[in-house]
Amino acid sequence: MAYIAHRCACGHLPAAHPQTGGCTQLAGRSCPGGPCSARRAAAPEVVPTWDAAGRPVTTIAAPGERLPGIGDTCDCPACTQLYEQHTAA
Repeated sequence: MAYIAHRCACGHLPAAHPQTGGCTQLAGRSCPGGPCSARRAAAPEVVPTWDAAGRPVTTIAAPGERLPGIGDTCDCPACTQLYEQHTAA
């Protein structure tokens, strides 16, 4: 399922950062410039996902929904607005 997220100041998605702020993309070391803390610094974006056959999954998780391996998706006004833009009939 696709989801909406803000990239961290380092450019990674929130799933790459445990609660400690260290970046798992760098084998547990901090991202350049130190621990990441401004997770909502960037505008939200739709993070695409694919199924096992490589087809894009077009369903987007609702803001605030809990996803396995991701946690709760952001439910800020900007994420909610982007979700509504992509799911409006």
